[in-house]
Amino acid sequence: MRAEPADAQQVVLGFLDAVDAARLDATVLDRDDLDGAPGELTRGLPAQLRDWAGEGAA
Repeated sequence: MRAEPADAQQVVLGFLDAVDAARLDATVLDRDDLDGAPGELTRGLPAQLRDWAGEGAA
């Protein structure tokens, strides 16, 4: 089965709508791959979202 672009967009939007912002903040701050370098939180947020997307849970 092939997903149409509009379907993929709806899946992404649904995933992002389901994210608990407070849980995301807390989880990112607790990541062990943060290195203290400038922009670490900016890198940590999408990394965490990718992790959750891979688990199928947000």
